[in-house]
Amino acid sequence: MIILLLMVFLAFAISAGVIIWSDSATATARKKAFQSQDIVVQALRVGRNASEQKRDAREIVLDGKDEYADYEVHRNNVVSAFGKWQGAIEEYPDRGDLDLEKERSAALEKIRVEYDAMDGDLQSATQSVRSLLPAEARAALEQGLIADYETRFLPLVESVIEIEKPRAEQAVADADEVSRLGVRISLVTIGLLGIAVLLIAVMIVRDIISSVNKLGNAASRLGEDDLDARVDIEKRDEFGFLAQTFNTMAERLKSSKEELERMNLELKGFAHTVSHDLKGPLTSMTVAGSILEERVMAVSTEEERKDAKEMATIISRSTMSMARLIDDILALAEAGQQPREVSRVDVGEVVKRIMNERNSAIEERGIEVKLSEDLGHVVASEAHVYQVFTNLIGNAIKHNESAKPVIGVSYLGDDLDGGHRYLVRDNGSGIPGWELDKIFVPFFKGRTGETGIGLSTVENIIKVYGGEIQAYNDGGACFEFVLHEFEPDDRPIG
Repeated sequence: MIILLLMVFLAFAISAGVIIWSDSATATARKKAFQSQDIVVQALRVGRNASEQKRDAREIVLDGKDEYADYEVHRNNVVSAFGKWQGAIEEYPDRGDLDLEKERSAALEKIRVEYDAMDGDLQSATQSVRSLLPAEARAALEQGLIADYETRFLPLVESVIEIEKPRAEQAVADADEVSRLGVRISLVTIGLLGIAVLLIAVMIVRDIISSVNKLGNAASRLGEDDLDARVDIEKRDEFGFLAQTFNTMAERLKSSKEELERMNLELKGFAHTVSHDLKGPLTSMTVAGSILEERVMAVSTEEERKDAKEMATIISRSTMSMARLIDDILALAEAGQQPREVSRVDVGEVVKRIMNERNSAIEERGIEVKLSEDLGHVVASEAHVYQVFTNLIGNAIKHNESAKPVIGVSYLGDDLDGGHRYLVRDNGSGIPGWELDKIFVPFFKGRTGETGIGLSTVENIIKVYGGEIQAYNDGGACFEFVLHEFEPDDRPIG
């Protein structure tokens, strides 16, 4: 990358240098062309005005015309052209060839000397006419016209023009060639620069894609519960910072999961310990209560037997209540664990079994039961399916205060992601609004004053299958939930 950046910088520098050189060389060549062209122009002006001056002098001397004003104008034009000619030589001197400058200056000086000689004769001729000396005027005119102009002055001017014209043409050609060369070099440099930029872009894009792919793959592995996923990007840029942040997050997730698993194991062990340690004494208490009741009934009076029976009943109910609480705690501890065995469970058969088990309570309350004809099948642990539905159906039976109680279990079909959606509802007074967001919290005791373990157990089981449950009121309490097909690689959610 650094080499390519240096190449780009070098290409920029070369391109700038070529442009500066091309502009400078082109400007120098064009100055040479302008110089030669200016010399030619001034030489033509000198020749043309000298010719006009000669013609005016001839008409004054030979034809007697009054052409003095035109004569002076053309004479002054020659002097002016000589001055500009000298200026052209000095204004754009070719510093690379001082001999050429000297040659031009010498040629100009030679032409000027010849002109001065011719001009002197023409001046004498025109002045002689004014002084009424026609013979002398004619002699001076002939000397200036023939000896000075024809034989020496005009050939010198023409030779300068012939020399400078090719120089001007060559200078223009040189300027064009330098300009074309500069364009070609600039195009090549721009092409190289474009290639370098393209290579840099390709490398940057490839680097970005590689980093994004690494991050995406690691995120995908992390989403599949592979907490050993890490991003190997050792850079000091945004991607390096993001990779470091991702790795830190993954490490913390792994530590949190390990800690959570350790705590779950401890909780499970605690639940089993509590269950074992408490159930033993409870069993003994139950047996002792029964024996006590039998002995009291055998030896006591009627009144004593009545009192003893009431106390024994209290002991029996209390021990049974404590046993159920212990079973609920154990079920809650195990609810978030993955099932050891799964099968294709017929949900309808499970629900019918639950209804049969609770048939006495249903008939006693006169509850109307409404079941979907087909409650479908789900790949799961049958014990888990049983726990979910028996808790929800039990709550619907227990907490429905309607004069004509109705409970329903409905299969709402499959979600887009394949989850099986169910609804268990009743037509009672519903759940108080302030309890709706708390009823799944473990050990929350609402208006019923119960342990608050059953619904927490239901939620934990449903999460094992990647589902969710929500409670709401719609003509009674409604519990709507989704169960997904269990796969061995599934993990508890939440």
